[in-house]
Amino acid sequence: MSSDASRREVLKVVGAGASGLALATVVSRQPAELPVAARAAAVEPAVAPPAPFLADLVGKHLGSYRVHAVGALERGGIPVVLATAAGQHFRVDVLRVDPSDGTAGIGVAGAVSVYLRNGGDGNTATDEEQGLGAMALAEELLRRDREGRKPPSALLTRGERRALDAVLETS
Repeated sequence: MSSDASRREVLKVVGAGASGLALATVVSRQPAELPVAARAAAVEPAVAPPAPFLADLVGKHLGSYRVHAVGALERGGIPVVLATAAGQHFRVDVLRVDPSDGTAGIGVAGAVSVYLRNGGDGNTATDEEQGLGAMALAEELLRRDREGRKPPSALLTRGERRALDAVLETS
């Protein structure tokens, strides 16, 4: 066996050991301690049930709005599809609040905030009816917060989600 082949074998073993150590370190950490990408990936199976934190809302009315669907944790947020009284569907995302961010969602409710998914970057005008629906959901989330119902620890803040998206774009 040549010395080059021996070196390659040693590097493979060392590389595998380092990868295993890195994985063990990530797995042993609590979700809030993980880097953003690992936090999101550790809790987002390819096929997941709706986020239990809000799953019981499906079909319920929040004022004149109906909760049409609650999705699984996605990119560190919980997607919620609401319907207006006229049946128009729109999506909001529930994310963790970051008081230092300065870009609060439409409705802040304790530890979480509701963000309208209208294809904008925070500079797009909010449809008033959809904004009122987002605020109705925020009121429900605040009621839950007061009851002591805590959101999943894997929820990301808006800033963490932007960081995750940047990592995913470069992958």
